[in-house]
Amino acid sequence: MSQQKLGEMIGVTYQQIQKYENGTDRIGAGRLHQVSLSTDQPIEFFFSFSDDVEPRETGRQDILADDGVQRLIVSASKIKSRKLLDNLAQIAETFASTENVEAR
Repeated sequence: MSQQKLGEMIGVTYQQIQKYENGTDRIGAGRLHQVSLSTDQPIEFFFSFSDDVEPRETGRQDILADDGVQRLIVSASKIKSRKLLDNLAQIAETFASTENVEAR
Protein backbone atom coordinates (compact mmCIF):
# COMPACT_ATOMS: atom_id res chain seq x y z
CA MET A 1 0.00 0.00 0.00
CA SER A 2 1.35 3.42 -0.87
CA GLN A 3 1.91 6.14 1.69
CA GLN A 4 -0.52 8.31 -0.27
CA LYS A 5 -3.30 5.70 -0.07
CA LEU A 6 -2.75 5.00 3.63
CA GLY A 7 -2.72 8.72 4.35
CA GLU A 8 -6.03 9.16 2.57
CA MET A 9 -7.53 6.25 4.47
CA ILE A 10 -6.59 7.64 7.89
CA GLY A 11 -6.93 11.34 7.09
CA VAL A 12 -3.31 12.52 7.02
CA THR A 13 -0.87 13.51 4.28
CA TYR A 14 1.64 11.10 2.81
CA GLN A 15 4.33 13.33 4.33
CA GLN A 16 2.90 12.58 7.77
CA ILE A 17 2.97 8.85 7.00
CA GLN A 18 6.67 9.26 6.10
CA LYS A 19 7.29 10.94 9.46
CA TYR A 20 5.60 8.04 11.26
CA GLU A 21 7.63 5.49 9.29
CA ASN A 22 10.93 7.30 9.85
CA GLY A 23 10.25 7.84 13.54
CA THR A 24 10.37 11.63 13.14
CA ASP A 25 6.86 11.90 14.66
CA ARG A 26 5.28 9.56 17.16
CA ILE A 27 1.96 8.05 16.25
CA GLY A 28 -0.83 8.25 18.79
CA ALA A 29 -2.80 5.21 19.90
CA GLY A 30 -5.95 6.36 18.11
CA ARG A 31 -4.13 6.96 14.84
CA LEU A 32 -2.31 3.63 15.17
CA HIS A 33 -5.68 1.97 15.63
CA GLN A 34 -6.84 3.59 12.37
CA VAL A 35 -3.73 2.28 10.61
CA SER A 36 -4.39 -1.17 12.04
CA LEU A 37 -7.95 -1.17 10.72
CA SER A 38 -6.96 0.30 7.35
CA THR A 39 -4.20 -2.22 6.74
CA ASP A 40 -6.16 -5.16 8.17
CA GLN A 41 -3.27 -5.91 10.52
CA PRO A 42 -3.60 -6.57 14.25
CA ILE A 43 -2.20 -3.72 16.31
CA GLU A 44 0.46 -6.10 17.66
CA PHE A 45 1.92 -6.19 14.14
CA PHE A 46 3.32 -2.69 14.65
CA PHE A 47 5.25 -3.49 17.83
CA SER A 48 8.48 -5.34 18.46
CA PHE A 49 8.06 -7.92 21.20
CA SER A 50 11.77 -8.62 21.38
CA ASP A 51 13.72 -8.19 24.61
CA ASP A 52 16.72 -7.13 22.51
CA VAL A 53 15.73 -3.47 22.35
CA GLU A 54 18.55 -0.99 22.02
CA PRO A 55 18.49 1.87 24.53
CA ARG A 56 17.70 5.30 23.13
CA GLU A 57 20.33 8.01 22.98
CA THR A 58 19.08 9.24 26.35
CA GLY A 59 20.18 5.90 27.84
CA ARG A 60 16.56 5.12 28.66
CA GLN A 61 14.86 2.11 27.12
CA ASP A 62 11.97 2.99 24.80
CA ILE A 63 8.75 2.79 26.80
CA LEU A 64 6.92 1.16 23.88
CA ALA A 65 9.35 -1.77 24.01
CA ASP A 66 8.10 -2.68 27.49
CA ASP A 67 5.91 -5.81 27.45
CA GLY A 68 3.50 -4.42 30.05
CA VAL A 69 3.03 -1.21 28.06
CA GLN A 70 2.44 -3.21 24.88
CA ARG A 71 -0.19 -5.36 26.60
CA LEU A 72 -1.86 -2.24 27.96
CA ILE A 73 -1.95 -0.61 24.50
CA VAL A 74 -3.31 -3.74 22.84
CA SER A 75 -6.01 -4.12 25.49
CA ALA A 76 -6.92 -0.43 25.42
CA SER A 77 -7.20 -0.51 21.62
CA LYS A 78 -10.00 -3.07 21.97
CA ILE A 79 -12.13 -0.82 24.20
CA LYS A 80 -14.94 0.73 22.16
CA SER A 81 -16.39 3.02 24.84
CA ARG A 82 -14.74 6.44 25.02
CA LYS A 83 -15.84 6.76 28.66
CA LEU A 84 -14.27 3.43 29.63
CA LEU A 85 -11.07 4.34 27.79
CA ASP A 86 -10.92 7.68 29.62
CA ASN A 87 -11.48 5.85 32.92
CA LEU A 88 -8.64 3.46 32.11
CA ALA A 89 -6.34 6.40 31.36
CA GLN A 90 -7.31 8.03 34.65
CA ILE A 91 -6.57 4.81 36.54
CA ALA A 92 -3.15 4.55 34.87
CA GLU A 93 -2.42 8.20 35.71
CA THR A 94 -3.41 7.58 39.34
CA PHE A 95 -1.13 4.55 39.55
CA ALA A 96 1.73 6.51 38.01
CA SER A 97 1.35 9.46 40.39
CA THR A 98 1.03 7.13 43.40
CA GLU A 99 4.16 5.24 42.36
CA ASN A 100 6.11 8.51 42.00
CA VAL A 101 5.06 9.62 45.49
CA GLU A 102 6.01 6.25 47.03
CA ALA A 103 9.43 6.33 45.32
CA ARG A 104 10.40 9.55 47.12
